[in-house]
Amino acid sequence: MNATLIKKGATSMRKFFLIAAALLVVIACTGCQGAKAEGDANANARRTDESGQVSPSERYERERIERALTGLDIEGGRVEVDRSVSGAIAQPGTRAQAAAASEQGRHLYELNDTIGAIAAFAKSIIIDESYADAYLGLAKALHANGEPNETLAALHTALGLNGELKEGHYLLAQIYQEAGNLNQQIAVLLGIAKRWPGYLETESRLAIAYYYSHDYGSAWKFVHRSEDLGKAVPPQFRELLAGEMREPARP
Repeated sequence: MNATLIKKGATSMRKFFLIAAALLVVIACTGCQGAKAEGDANANARRTDESGQVSPSERYERERIERALTGLDIEGGRVEVDRSVSGAIAQPGTRAQAAAASEQGRHLYELNDTIGAIAAFAKSIIIDESYADAYLGLAKALHANGEPNETLAALHTALGLNGELKEGHYLLAQIYQEAGNLNQQIAVLLGIAKRWPGYLETESRLAIAYYYSHDYGSAWKFVHRSEDLGKAVPPQFRELLAGEMREPARP
């Protein structure tokens, strides 16, 4: 991406995704699973026919997801086990049994079988509904399959059970980014930067989010912080930021 190609009249959201794409190059080098999930989510965007109605392929996909989620109830922004039907999938069991089901889900996720992964993580949750890692795995699989509302429900449940799941916080920030909710994205990323400095591309993403919030001083602050942590931001972004505010001297 070349910063000179970005016209002044372009929308901020279009510019946001151009810069985010540059960041993904950096993220890919770190092996970040969030980048994989973001790409998978874009690839699995919902399809509609020319009339704007849900297409047969989307109806089929929705039915597959609903079958994979059998035994779970996603209401009120949380995921709960529906014991009236969950017995057909699994019975409550031990943490070791739940972990084994989650491991199968992670394996299927790596194979890009997101529907199979969703079903495996759902089974893990049914076995042990207090297992936070299973909800996080479910969130990642749902996100990769292009299900933002269900992803948020699974994430909120996971983080409610274990607030130390930094990968969950990072994915939550990514969901807010994709929804164009800069304030929420910044709030979550600031929490990560405070608790786990240098985690993945947190500081770079904060710099970009502040840029699109027109808080250029804070953007430079996190450019410098990212660089101090050994993670250079894309040079195209530095050029864009310098075009809005001269780089301040480091303290």
